[in-house]
Amino acid sequence: MTMTQPKLRTDVETAEQAGALIVKDPVHNKFYRFTGTSALLLKTLDGNIGPDDVPGRLAQLANVRISPQVVNQFLQRLGEMELLEGSERPLETQHRHTDDILNIRLKAFNPRRIFDWLLPRTSFLFSPAFFCISVALMAAAVYVSITRGREIGGSVLQLITPSGLPEFLILALVIGAVHELAHGLACEHFGGPVREIGFLLMFFQPCFYCDVSASWMLPKRQRLIVMLAGNYSTFLLWTGATLAWRVLDPQTVLSHLCVSVLLICGLSLFANFNPLIKLDGYYILSDLLEMPNLRPRTLGYLRSRIEGSRMNVTPRERFTYLAYGAGAVLFSLSLLGSVLWIAGGYLISHFQLAGLAVVSALVVAPMASKKKPDVLDLVATTARVSWKKFRKPVRFLALLCGLVGFGMIPWELKVSNTFRTLPARELTVAAQIDGQVAAISVEEGTRVQAGQPIAALANPDKFADAAKTGAELDAARARLAVLRAGSRREEVERLGAAVSEKELELAHARDPETERARLQATIDQRNTELTYAQQNLARTTQLYKSGLVPKVTFEHDQETVAVRQRQLDEARGELAVLLQIKSRDAELRQKELQEARSQLDLAVAGPRPEEVQAAQAEVRRLEAELSFLNDELRRATVYSPADGVVVTPYLKNRVGQFVHRGEMLTKLAVSSTQTKLEIAVPEKEAADVAVGNPVAVKLNSYLGRPTLTGRVAFLAPEVDVSSGASFVRVEVQMERHADLLKPGMTGFAKIYCGKRNVFQLATRRAMSWVRTEFWTWLP
Repeated sequence: MTMTQPKLRTDVETAEQAGALIVKDPVHNKFYRFTGTSALLLKTLDGNIGPDDVPGRLAQLANVRISPQVVNQFLQRLGEMELLEGSERPLETQHRHTDDILNIRLKAFNPRRIFDWLLPRTSFLFSPAFFCISVALMAAAVYVSITRGREIGGSVLQLITPSGLPEFLILALVIGAVHELAHGLACEHFGGPVREIGFLLMFFQPCFYCDVSASWMLPKRQRLIVMLAGNYSTFLLWTGATLAWRVLDPQTVLSHLCVSVLLICGLSLFANFNPLIKLDGYYILSDLLEMPNLRPRTLGYLRSRIEGSRMNVTPRERFTYLAYGAGAVLFSLSLLGSVLWIAGGYLISHFQLAGLAVVSALVVAPMASKKKPDVLDLVATTARVSWKKFRKPVRFLALLCGLVGFGMIPWELKVSNTFRTLPARELTVAAQIDGQVAAISVEEGTRVQAGQPIAALANPDKFADAAKTGAELDAARARLAVLRAGSRREEVERLGAAVSEKELELAHARDPETERARLQATIDQRNTELTYAQQNLARTTQLYKSGLVPKVTFEHDQETVAVRQRQLDEARGELAVLLQIKSRDAELRQKELQEARSQLDLAVAGPRPEEVQAAQAEVRRLEAELSFLNDELRRATVYSPADGVVVTPYLKNRVGQFVHRGEMLTKLAVSSTQTKLEIAVPEKEAADVAVGNPVAVKLNSYLGRPTLTGRVAFLAPEVDVSSGASFVRVEVQMERHADLLKPGMTGFAKIYCGKRNVFQLATRRAMSWVRTEFWTWLP
């Protein structure tokens, strides 16, 4: 929203005879003859009287004559309020829009057609029903943001990435356009014409603006509604985005878009309600204080005070100018300094000397310009007045001596940062075996003693392995006992009888004479029968040749010889087979006898020492394995290693989870008479900190407590990097107030690093930067 204070172009006749003032109303293009008191016109300009009432009210005083002195006082008052065009401006120098580097207008157009189309379609926005519904929705959105603040914050942090910058810029432009249209709609709804909508760069950020200067002619209530309309629309967008985010799936694109809208609307509301920026908050404050052109008038008053001139202001105005001026100057200089610091650091670190030249130009160019931004013009005025006061040699030397004397004053160097209270000793209780958490017997805040059970783990495989190993150990011990006892008498006698039996069997196997004699007799008989048959065949052959016997008898005798020959061969074969079988049987019986004798010898001699040693080794191995398994089973119950307090939250929720060996189950804060604080000291400050430096501590939890003291006990040997910044971890020993300090408490600490003069304290950062930065530029 852009607003300009109403300025009346005046043509004044200040003759004694007339004593009248001719005023032109630029809104209605009418002239009025004013002869009454100045209070009526000021009240009209403030909006308590509408512009349509001006002719009638002025006509009531048309015949009243006033003196030229009253007219001059009235004109002077209008000039001080910057309500006269063409008059001299003692309180500010006129600037064009492009002269302010923080507010540069680029292009504008007349939105007449846009509002003519929107007004009849958006009249419901100004109804009481819509207001009640929107307020209810806003209350619901505020409730959601309070109850779900952590989730919203986490989602916002995930979206803040360089890749999401284009999306943020586009959404910011859209939300800004809705904001400005809301101002324009409200102004048009109450009868104020909007003649300009444009594009500008405010604080180097592209955005839209809507000129609703005509709202100054509206009554005060309607004017405030116009000013609040933009932020009300932004609040409505924030409400819709909050409620939509609550019902949408967090992983969807629409949910991410709602989070972006939440962030942009929040930043927009913060910026627009800031009265130190010429946005809605500034105009609302100006209207509530009934001080048009508050910022230029404030800076003009400050400039007059610096230059030594006195303005005729009331005590209320003086307080307002001083309070608002201090805030506006500090805010503007801080903003410009921050932008210059960030941009300058980037340019110098990346471009060295060229970057330094650009930064110097950015500083010198606005200061050297004839038309400076308002705050820089105030700074230039201060510098100019100071130079006039101290340019004389005597004053300059006195100032220089004063500065040198002030710079030599000793002052304590303090390194400050937040801290976190550490327990004197923090123990981690971990699982000793793999297993499932079967039971938890403590919870967060429980005070435990050394040896007290904390948790129980279940591992069925360990129990099965232990039972199996125990059975194997029993079997091995039995074998060892048998070896150590040796053979029994009964066993020796049994083995001796077996040897005797094997010897008898061997003797029988080696003595086959009976069977051999029988077979030999059979062979002899078959041989005799064969001889007889051959002799009979010889006689039969002679007789057959002589024809004395028939052929049948001859053939019968031949067949008999053949039969007797076969019987003889079979008897001889049986003898040969008998001899082979007896030979193999004798060898087998010999081997069995040797084996029986060996067993008898072993039984008589007892076990070998090597066998006993092997059995003993097997028993020892199984005993060690069983001992290990039993120890594992004992470790299934987790005990407290020391006296302390359980600090792990939601510990009972781990019941049923599977944990691995070495995985943390809980943490114990071990109580002690000494407590330590951990301070993250920036790397650039670490060189000034030493062991033994005194430390002053303020706790966030006990604001009414006195400042606690301690000393630096330890500096970490390495630098920690967090969020792009380098820190050195410093531990502070607090020997007292152990019962007051609890682990995890936070606060603010100051480390006293010894006396330095004021000049060293003021320039040490700059000198450190010069030593490190400019050294890299040297060949």
